[in-house]
Parts: sequence; C-alpha cells; structure tokens
Amino acid sequence: NVSLVLVLPDAGRFDFVAKELAARRARPLQSRDTRLVHLILPKFKISSRIDLNRLLPKVGIEDIFSRRANFSGITDETFPTIFEAIHEARLEVNEKGVIKAAAEDVHAKRAHHAPHADATVVKFNRPFLLFVEDELNQRQLFVGQVFK
Repeated sequence: NVSLVLVLPDAGRFDFVAKELAARRARPLQSRDTRLVHLILPKFKISSRIDLNRLLPKVGIEDIFSRRANFSGITDETFPTIFEAIHEARLEVNEKGVIKAAAEDVHAKRAHHAPHADATVVKFNRPFLLFVEDELNQRQLFVGQVFK
C-alpha cells in the first residue's frame, strides 16, 4: 500500500516547512485527522537522476564497482564488474487524475463534478511538498517539491 501525501505550506512559509520536514529523516508523516476534501491539484512531472558511482563509496559501499564484488547472496549467476550505477525516479500527476511513479501506474479518482457540500476545498496554487510513502514498511519512497 502506497500513499501520496501532499503538504501545502502557508504563503511565505515554504522554506520553514521544508526544513522542518527534512529534519524528520524519512520518518513517515502521520495523518492527524480525516475529512472530506475537494482537491484542486495542477498537473506536474518531477524526475531525478543520481549517479551512484560517487555516492555509494561515500557510505561505505565500495566493492560493488570492483572485481571483489560478491553477488552470491542475490544471484547464482556470475556478474562482470559493474562500472556504472544510476538511480532514476519519476513522478507524474496528469489532468486525468493518473499518478505515475517510476514504472508503476497508480490510478487516483478524480472528481469531475462540484465538490460535496461538506467538503473543504484545497487548492494547490502555490509551492508544495509531496511524499510517496510505503505504508506497510513505514518508509518514504519519494520526496519532492513542486514550484509551478
């Protein structure tokens, strides 16, 4: 189970809220309450590409790029030396209400009618933060900022 969490800071408070949430160090956000909302969200795309060749040795993972690498715990096949490791992530929310994260599609319901009388209208018309969370493992899978 995966959740998309959206955070819309008050005008002028984006930097403060972003720093406060970064201090959480990937601990999942907990919902404080539940209410009916009519969400107005712009379409957007976010992508990231990280060269792991420089990052992994900084956290002590060095053998992966040498002939000393041992992959016997994950495969019986003999691997050649790995010369390059890239991590790419993509997240897209389009006008059809479809959320695409990496290679998986998650379909979200999109309201095509007037909001329910009891619904709070939440319009994302200024910079906001987003988190894709793995509910089962209590981990954030994707963190992003939208400034559009």
